[in-house]
Amino acid sequence: MTAHSHHSTAYDLIIIGFGMASHRLLQELGQLSLAPKRILVLGEETLPAYNRVLLPQLIEDSSTDISLPALNFGQNIVTVLSDEKVVSISRQTQQLHTESGKCFVYRKLVFATGSAPVFPDFCNEEDIAGSGMYGRMLALRHTGDVAKISEFPAGSHIVIQGGGFIALETAAALSAHYRVSVCHRGPYLMNRLLDETASLLLQASLEQRGIEVLLQTEINGAKASPHKLQLALSGPAGLRTVAAELLIAALGVKPRCELAKLAGINTNRGILVNHQMQSSDPDIFAIGECAECNGETVGLVAPVYQQAVVLAQVLTRPVLSGQTHARYQANTSATNLKISGLAISTVGDIGALLKNTNPALNSLVYQDQQQGDYRRIWLLNGQLQGAVLCGDTSLIQHYQQLMHVPQTTSPAAGTEDWLNTWLFQVA
Repeated sequence: MTAHSHHSTAYDLIIIGFGMASHRLLQELGQLSLAPKRILVLGEETLPAYNRVLLPQLIEDSSTDISLPALNFGQNIVTVLSDEKVVSISRQTQQLHTESGKCFVYRKLVFATGSAPVFPDFCNEEDIAGSGMYGRMLALRHTGDVAKISEFPAGSHIVIQGGGFIALETAAALSAHYRVSVCHRGPYLMNRLLDETASLLLQASLEQRGIEVLLQTEINGAKASPHKLQLALSGPAGLRTVAAELLIAALGVKPRCELAKLAGINTNRGILVNHQMQSSDPDIFAIGECAECNGETVGLVAPVYQQAVVLAQVLTRPVLSGQTHARYQANTSATNLKISGLAISTVGDIGALLKNTNPALNSLVYQDQQQGDYRRIWLLNGQLQGAVLCGDTSLIQHYQQLMHVPQTTSPAAGTEDWLNTWLFQVA
């Protein structure tokens, strides 16, 4: 990619946000001959797009390379401006204004504004801005957050609020240098993605690293001084106060769609888009964590990259009479994680399956405690509904392929053969 400056403020395409979503969109556009020729990217951060997924690894090892592949845009002209926050958009004149006073004109506009972290209810605006609680609370979203964590001396007590993937991966990374406690309100870790047995395996792996896991525990308040943080906890052991140096909020994220809403674009939880990633304004699109398609927002990299492929095609082949071949459809894709050295793979809506009371829903389980391997699958009338694998996750691609393939085998065909086919054999 090459960056150029221009006297003109008009661009064929302007992208608001320079994260992983917009970077992938630029990659896809760079491979298409009919891509917009003049593109402007406006990023709020000082750094160009980087791999946010690797931030926990960056905590553990400061030499971790979080850069994304270099962009090669051929003859197309791409201008990237950092530290440039967009504050308003005029759809009538197709102009946008930045906090620094700049004004730009667009033909097509893409929101790639991502998401913002959810903070505890007891936080105020100063806490969220980083100036409250003496800088003793943050959410791991940016390289600046990693820098703040590194300021705390080794051995400091860091409490993480949340029991999802980001919380646990962060806990594992921090445990190399700090004393770490995880507070999770649920009955077990990652309860939306794992069943209880798989979660207990994960918990054991974390505890082997010296991480304290507190389940069914809420953080109800915090008081800070220049030297310490006092957290009010409630859980099975009752009410108590815990001292820590830092609190990391890992309670999930919410789409950043305030700017779009201010411009009169239809929003719900995120910016509402159709299957071409097009908003209620035909010249404005949204991609990534800020977008909501068919009632769903995304938080994983795979679907964001699927959206980038679709949007690149839409931007290079304009929709004629509302028709286009490019169409985003959320796929049933596997989630592959590695936390505290334990490989985990899932496919399907595990949370819904655990709540499903249909007597026709069968659950098959295999566990090798010595090897640390565990797998559980759910079948409904011979159709695979979901799977959880820990340790040996080599069958996950097989299960992903079978998610939409009706099967004819059933327990009546021979229980042993049926179990072998589903739990051990890769067809």
